[in-house]
Amino acid sequence: MGATISLDIGRIYPSPTARDVRQPQVSALAESMKEIGLRTPITVRSVMKIINGRDQPAWEIVAGHHRYEAAVRLGWREIEAIEFDGAELDAELWEIDENLMRSELTEMERARALARRKEIYEIKHPETRAGVAGGKARQGAAGDKMSFAADTAKAIGKNERTVERSVRIGERLTPEAEIEAKKLGLDDHQAALLDAAKEQEAAAQIEVLNRRAATKAREHAEVKDAKADAREMLARFIAEKAEGDEITEMA
Repeated sequence: MGATISLDIGRIYPSPTARDVRQPQVSALAESMKEIGLRTPITVRSVMKIINGRDQPAWEIVAGHHRYEAAVRLGWREIEAIEFDGAELDAELWEIDENLMRSELTEMERARALARRKEIYEIKHPETRAGVAGGKARQGAAGDKMSFAADTAKAIGKNERTVERSVRIGERLTPEAEIEAKKLGLDDHQAALLDAAKEQEAAAQIEVLNRRAATKAREHAEVKDAKADAREMLARFIAEKAEGDEITEMA
């Protein structure tokens, strides 16, 4: 990835082809960014905009509209960004695919990587974005490039459904929830992470994870008790059989 630069928010503009911003996601991001700052810089490209009646250099968002809106809501004057570079994105995409082929990744690590892969893929192929592809399809242009899920499934040897589930986690799980999931030992538990990702706010996601962890601990205890009971019954059976055999021999 390129070097991070600090940009004046007043010189940054949303892309005209951007998807609608989801306000609950902006709220969750703003809460997180207020506590721990911006974890991932936005991606921008250099453009010319008419400002105060004349053309002036500015920046257009390529990826990170929700992060930008959260920064605006927080009253930030500047935001960290990376200038778009197609060659660098290709290199990053290759690196992500290499990492995704590794079996030792946790579900949370895989989800984060897939969310970033989707972001890069939609920068390179904006016609595949949700809400854009439909219009392109009606004009006969969307079929030129396969969907992100199909392309990724082919690249990393997974099915599309698995990819879509992981992306949902990577896009929606807040940094605070990620920390909690790792602490609770749920960072490789896809079902628990998906449940948490259904919630918008970090506190609600953490509550779901704690509830899931409690259920997991209870089930583990029940299995442990069942195994102990089984061992006890087996020991009693062996003892009773040995005693019976001894009586038979004495007779």
